Amino acid sequence: MGLQVTRSGANLSAGVFVPQIYSAKLQDKFYAASVVPAIANHNWEGEIMAFGDTVNIRKVPTISIQNYSVNSAINYQDVSDEQIQLLINQAKYYAFKVDYIDDYQSDIALIDTITQDAAMQMAVTVDKSVLQSVYADAGTTLSSVDLAALTTATYITPLLQAGQALDEKNVPRDGKRWAVITPEYARYLKLSDLKQVLITGDDESPLRNGFVGQIDGMNIYVSNNVLNAVGSTSGSPSQMLVGHESALTFASQFVKHEMLPLQNTFGYGIKGLQVYGFKTVKADSLVCIPVYV
Repeated sequence: MGLQVTRSGANLSAGVFVPQIYSAKLQDKFYAASVVPAIANHNWEGEIMAFGDTVNIRKVPTISIQNYSVNSAINYQDVSDEQIQLLINQAKYYAFKVDYIDDYQSDIALIDTITQDAAMQMAVTVDKSVLQSVYADAGTTLSSVDLAALTTATYITPLLQAGQALDEKNVPRDGKRWAVITPEYARYLKLSDLKQVLITGDDESPLRNGFVGQIDGMNIYVSNNVLNAVGSTSGSPSQMLVGHESALTFASQFVKHEMLPLQNTFGYGIKGLQVYGFKTVKADSLVCIPVYV
């Protein structure tokens, strides 16, 4: 049945019948976009098991090219086993309780629905922790941008400058470049002379992760999760990011999801634990754009 009706005991004892109706429909929610899974590499995600794990990432050494002449000695380069450590040192959890009567009176999968919401909120929380940290690791930080000083012809300039910075560091143009911009900067881009390069409204766009199009070979994502994304001031700029998939490594696992009966009530406790770690592994592949409103 779509609706269920209960009768309040207190109201019945007073001789009054007031039905309580539990709808089978939930009100939709809006979620901030989670972009980190789209911009970071996940090469080592399957190797983590628990909080406190350390993933040792071997780096490909840079080989020196030397001049050769006949009868000259060959100098062999010592190739060390250089490693980067990815620490799984972050942990987040959710926990909520569902009363048996509430669950019984609702003919929707209440626990499953709330758990899905918790997972979405977890994604946003993790996204913020990554984006609001890694901007400080950028190999290049552009001069601050004052949006009010730009024109329709120059709104796109900061992204082109960031692309040039990546070119100068030999970051490949292989379809894995990206930019994470604020909603306000996205509005300025849509007013620019090159607004047609934004593929807005594409039926195949993964709208949930904030993807809006491509500019200069970069996949453009709009996010509220960068530092000061909404309401940046003259003292605290937004920290937009441009980079390549090689810049960041990210590994995450849901290691626990449990449901258990609660004491002193007829209900369940549901809890979940996610562990993760992230690291800037190629700073040259990351550019920060401080933006003032």
